[in-house]
Amino acid sequence: MTHLEGNTNSKRVSILDPRRMLPVEYIDYDDDVITDHYKTEYTFDAFGNWTRSVDFKLVTKFGKSYYVPVTAVVRLITYRTNSSSTDKVRRKRTRRAL
Repeated sequence: MTHLEGNTNSKRVSILDPRRMLPVEYIDYDDDVITDHYKTEYTFDAFGNWTRSVDFKLVTKFGKSYYVPVTAVVRLITYRTNSSSTDKVRRKRTRRAL
C-alpha cells in the first residue's frame, strides 16, 4: 500500500489453495510487523464452485488467540442443462459483515 507521501510501509501476503487457486489466508504487515491475520473457509457445490465463503480474523484476548467470523459471502448459482453440457446461467453474490 502506498501512502500520499509515496513511501510504502504496509503489505498483504496472500496464501492460495494450490488446488483451487483461492485465497485461504491473508497476513497484513506494517513495517514488517504483523498487524492482522485472516483465514477464509469455503463451501463448494457438486460442480466444484464455491457457494459460501467466511472470513475469520485472528484475535487475542486474555492471552488466548482464536478466530472470529467477520464477513460471509453467499453465492446462488443456477445451472441450466443443455443437450451436451452444463452452463452457468446466473450468479448472485451477497456480502455481509458478521
